[in-house]
Amino acid sequence: MTRSRKFRSTVTALFLISLILGACAVKTQSSRFYTLRPMETIERAKNPDRVMSMNSLAIGPIEIPDYLDRNQIVTKTTANELKRADFDKWAGSLKTDISRVIAENLAILLASNKVYSYPWDSSLIPDYQVKIYFTRLDGTLGGEVYLNAHWSVIAKKETLLKNTAVVRVQSSGTGYAELVAATSRALERLSRKLVNDFVHLPQH
Repeated sequence: MTRSRKFRSTVTALFLISLILGACAVKTQSSRFYTLRPMETIERAKNPDRVMSMNSLAIGPIEIPDYLDRNQIVTKTTANELKRADFDKWAGSLKTDISRVIAENLAILLASNKVYSYPWDSSLIPDYQVKIYFTRLDGTLGGEVYLNAHWSVIAKKETLLKNTAVVRVQSSGTGYAELVAATSRALERLSRKLVNDFVHLPQH
């Protein structure tokens, strides 16, 4: 074998090895899982005027756009383009997580231990039920999380009120962890808007 042929063979071998190592690196990259967080519980002590005497309050069911109802975290890249993350995913159902976080936030703000998230026990007949439909709950990495929600407060099968909210929260960083944290803060702001409705409802 000539020197030139040996050189070409060596280059080809090195190229193939680099391809194999690159493929292995992609295959071994592990997924990262995220969950939403409720607000800090210290808020209860700071807001004694927000205590509402009631028997029970249930949050849900929650509805979200179809493009969000999946395991992968979805972000916006342009006004009309969405991207599904390859390795950054929700730890469970996003709808269930949203319902849980809002219920925990309201339990804190209303100083109540009778706030439940969907799905609740079939034997429970809540005094109040809140159904929420999100038309948007997405954001851009390093940018804003945008929340648009419509909700109804129901008691004894009667709709007591309907309301809507638009919330925008700036992410504190460029990664998915910061995006999820901003989403949690957006849900906290929505929870505060819900509280403003509840404190003026007639008690049952």
